Amino acid sequence: MTLEQIFPDIQAQPRVRRARYICDTLRQMIREGQLSPGDRLPTEEELCKHFKVSRTTLREAVQMLRFSGLLKVSPGRGSFVQQPDIKNLLEDVALYSICLGEESAGQAAHISGVVLIESLRLMRHVPQQERRKLFDYILNRHDNAQEAQNREAEWQLAIAKLSSNSLMPTVLEMLLSIQAKERTQSFADSDEIMRTIQTQIRLNTAIVDGEWDIAERVLTMYVSAVPGVMVDTKKHA
Repeated sequence: MTLEQIFPDIQAQPRVRRARYICDTLRQMIREGQLSPGDRLPTEEELCKHFKVSRTTLREAVQMLRFSGLLKVSPGRGSFVQQPDIKNLLEDVALYSICLGEESAGQAAHISGVVLIESLRLMRHVPQQERRKLFDYILNRHDNAQEAQNREAEWQLAIAKLSSNSLMPTVLEMLLSIQAKERTQSFADSDEIMRTIQTQIRLNTAIVDGEWDIAERVLTMYVSAVPGVMVDTKKHA
């Protein structure tokens, strides 16, 4: 199988910062199982040629994935996909928060996504009646930015609690506190509130109905679209 069959063509994508695009592409492939823990990535030379980028750009993308805990780079052997270790991720993001302040919100948002998706996978045994309570946390289109941020955080914590793993809500609460300021700012745009409401309804419905594949796709799209995770295409055009 050739690289063209495995990896999408960066030239056909919207104009975004290329390192971020490569990082997001590989991350999505890992989430969807196209790349599995233990898989070795193609060589730097092969990836640079395929994505039509410099080694510097490619290495920046690889560093992002290393920081996310999704890649392990072994000198002389290459880069290997690995299962993220939440404990290590938390230690990294705590240090990152101290060093970079607000810039850590994007990384915290990514790790929140890891926690939420894992929570989703652990809640399948939960009675439907309990899952239905997620609808209690739907945002109101008349909420102000702070109210919307609080309600969204309560909703995410409710998802984590349904995992029946006491660590999940504890971890998520810390991550949400790092994102709170940036997320509140994003809710100053009423369109963001409406988009979140639509996502909540779609995701909650899939969870209640036990449509787990649909729920995971909706959740993956939601966490990937949170400001700070995806690049603002206007900014980088």
